[in-house]
Amino acid sequence: MSIVVRSMKETDLEFAMELANQEDWDYDLNDIRRLRSLFPSGCFVAEYMGARVGWVVACTYVSLAWVSSLVVRDDLRGKGIGAALVDRLVEYAHDFGIRTVGLYSYRDTVGFYERMGFRQDCEFEHLEGSSRGTNNTTVSQHVTDLKQVTEFDREYFHGNRESLLKLLHQEYPDLLLKSQGAHMSGYIAGKMFSDNSAEIGPWVCYPTRTLVAEQLFASELGQLRSSKIGITIPSGNSNAHRIVEKHGFKVEHRILRMFQGNAEDLPSIKGIYATAGLDVG
Repeated sequence: MSIVVRSMKETDLEFAMELANQEDWDYDLNDIRRLRSLFPSGCFVAEYMGARVGWVVACTYVSLAWVSSLVVRDDLRGKGIGAALVDRLVEYAHDFGIRTVGLYSYRDTVGFYERMGFRQDCEFEHLEGSSRGTNNTTVSQHVTDLKQVTEFDREYFHGNRESLLKLLHQEYPDLLLKSQGAHMSGYIAGKMFSDNSAEIGPWVCYPTRTLVAEQLFASELGQLRSSKIGITIPSGNSNAHRIVEKHGFKVEHRILRMFQGNAEDLPSIKGIYATAGLDVG
């Protein structure tokens, strides 16, 4: 029986949420709707023997694409369903002229992605902490000019993430902060979830402006009121590690950034202090 990969429909959202939460991702319907709103033509569902068995999202940022939220029913793994979803995503990206596709992989899925033609790039670490004990009274500027933030972000991410930043600004306007004197030098964003947990990212700053990066992080913690905050940072960005560990954040697990295409197209870990989240790149 062949595997069919088709576009995700509104009626697939609850299925996608339930399958994701079998992996303890803690998605709610708003999370799935957010992905589908950001990338409406890049959401795919796999069917096997007439049943829905997996899904994936292609996060496209004009010149870059990211593999997001790949999940297959655990009792049907090894039948080529995940490979079919990734193949469809890569084909979709190439149809749009995107030459580089990236992803974040847990250690146990690296071999799968290598068989799919992806190469290892660098390591990231997911840390968790809280806003308890944060007494920051200085809040960096709230963002009003998204175009300026988008252009700054593109310098380091190497892709146009305007749609993502716009959605973050709409949903969490108090959590999108920037630092700017004569010129902009960094910004940070955050998300709050229904269970009162939170996530920080993206966090982008000039590599030489470490005091600015630290102020942005402290300001974000001051805006959040959560006992469980996640953040994913490049292992090679020592400044990011120093800042978050100073605030009590601890490493929970490590992941690898992998890619097909050209390594030069990938985001610069010197300016990327934290990803936007594993589900959106």
